[in-house]
Amino acid sequence: MTKINKQKLSLPCLNALKILMVLIALFLWSAEGCRAESAINCHCFQNREYNATQKFAADDYMLATGFNSLLAGMYPVSKRSIIMLKMQHGVSSADLLTALYLSRILDADFQQFLKERATGLSWQQIVSSVEINSSGKKDKVVLALSAGNEESATARASAAVIEDCFNVNENKIKEFRAKGLDDKMIVVLLALSQECGRSPKELATGYLDKGQSWSEIAASCAITPGQIGKKIETIAAKNCKPNGSAPESES
Repeated sequence: MTKINKQKLSLPCLNALKILMVLIALFLWSAEGCRAESAINCHCFQNREYNATQKFAADDYMLATGFNSLLAGMYPVSKRSIIMLKMQHGVSSADLLTALYLSRILDADFQQFLKERATGLSWQQIVSSVEINSSGKKDKVVLALSAGNEESATARASAAVIEDCFNVNENKIKEFRAKGLDDKMIVVLLALSQECGRSPKELATGYLDKGQSWSEIAASCAITPGQIGKKIETIAAKNCKPNGSAPESES
């Protein structure tokens, strides 16, 4: 049987088989490359435009890019770097926010904090190993981390970023949260309020009581989901404390 198979596999057949194997390898390589490129460029979100027949389809993208843009506008890190840290290095949103916040309060390198976090250290251990200045000793986020309360620290850090960039107080943010809005939603809400010239209360009512999607609310202001990130990054770079980063275009 083996002898017959060898006879059947003539030189043209062997060449064809080699070509087929090469084509398969190229296809697999290309598919993997496309997935990687798609992850970077599309943030893993397929829906980036408002569609009236699927009005909530673009909301996840809009909310994610909105908060990433806020961080990129406020801290010395590009939005592309934020996406890469999350997708390629597995950095959680909470850890990234905490590291960026501490870097500003303690005048330290946020990437060093993330490296230490990746070794398995708790934020309490990381903070205890850092020399804390006088203002840092009074900071609510630092105090929460020092006490081992990471969840409270993340919530406070997120609130502080929103307060700083949108000129709202902590009580207002607590009010939004109590109504069921998470911080990504609050960022988009406040950005749309500034862009549309409509009150946050009015826009929030559209989402909470009228069943409108965030991309639908944006569309009523002539803003697409793909535009919101750039607008938020510009707001952050203008209103937040200088951090050496410049707004970058939507990718």
